[in-house]
Amino acid sequence: MLKRMKNIKVFYLVYDSILNTVFDSQVLNYLVYLKKAGISPELISFERNIKSENISSKLQLIKNKQINVRLIKRLPFIGRLLLYPLARKLFFIIRDLITDEVIIIIHCRGQISTYIAIKAKRLLLKKCQNRLNVKIVGDIRGIIDEIRCSNWGWKWVFNEIRYHEAIKIEKLIYKQADGLSCVSYAMKKDLIDRFKLDPNKIIVVHCAVNKSLFNFRKDTRKKIRQEMNLKNDIVFVYSGSLAPWQAPNKLFTIMHKIKSVLPNSQFIILTRDILVAKRYLEKNLYNNLTGFHILSADYLNVHTYLLAADVGLLIREQNKINKIAFPTKYAEYLSCGLFILSSDAVDDIVHYTNKYPLTGLIFHRSMDDNEEINELIRKINSNELLSDKYRLLRSQIAVKEFSSDELFPKYLELYKKISI
Repeated sequence: MLKRMKNIKVFYLVYDSILNTVFDSQVLNYLVYLKKAGISPELISFERNIKSENISSKLQLIKNKQINVRLIKRLPFIGRLLLYPLARKLFFIIRDLITDEVIIIIHCRGQISTYIAIKAKRLLLKKCQNRLNVKIVGDIRGIIDEIRCSNWGWKWVFNEIRYHEAIKIEKLIYKQADGLSCVSYAMKKDLIDRFKLDPNKIIVVHCAVNKSLFNFRKDTRKKIRQEMNLKNDIVFVYSGSLAPWQAPNKLFTIMHKIKSVLPNSQFIILTRDILVAKRYLEKNLYNNLTGFHILSADYLNVHTYLLAADVGLLIREQNKINKIAFPTKYAEYLSCGLFILSSDAVDDIVHYTNKYPLTGLIFHRSMDDNEEINELIRKINSNELLSDKYRLLRSQIAVKEFSSDELFPKYLELYKKISI
């Protein structure tokens, strides 16, 4: 297949910023994979602030990986009109590269970048007529309902405008993209049902995990537990943002209930939202923060703290956003051998937990059901599945199902399919 890929040029479009929390794991790792596969990708990121210090340091990281990158200034998304100038800039970047011998793949992360690519392709068609070898892959990692997650105060009007504009974008891109990828099987079903799409047009690529970083290492686990003075206590971990769709209020309520049943338990909270975490802890635990470790770690160090824990927490509320999601943290937890305590809000996680019962337990009733929560906590506390033997088995399951070595080749197969 790699030989067939030699005449392909890949542009990878990002609209949600190179500072996105999953950029390193889901985008940069993939671009490095492409380079190793003999394809030199070019990253194009539409950024609101291209001169910030954080952007500069991230750019250096990307360049250190020998990935070509260019940033294009954008305004906040409020509708399609503001996307046309971005499409024209993309047109000017690509137009002089078009030949009969080279197939250009524009791999677009998210709905908005896919729309920009489709508009740029229309401009290219006017220039090249029937000679155009440009193919668009829409890589859909979430749904537009997320726009409404912060509908409070004056933001309500602004977000409603953005939401209805995004609906119009969706109706166009799913039909006109040459190939589609989505993050979960539940999302694929949703897209097929809502937009009457051909199932063969859509592949599923879960959030991939780098197995060279995220894997079970007994020595590392022992060392970090000693450094953090975790003793022999059972340790729960949450890794990720505390955005509204992460159900932070429910998460910290669950932590409080776990602490009341297992007083000697400890908690690691890995998040950029440190002040938010402290506020929730003070609200739910009345300033008794003993046994709580609130940390911020960059991508290269997250696995170290996951290895220190026994149980990963993945608590989300029942809604459409969560139903068809596939959180990166699920694969990362599992790769580090963690047993996972999850709500039943994410369809694909319920599927994998049923397929591999040794991976975790699911809330099947309300997260306010104290009887069920207490029962699950007792099961975890007395469970031999927390032993090193089962940690290793869970890590092996993650490699099989979610490693980048297993998932990234799916994109190359899609490139090949739409290029024929």
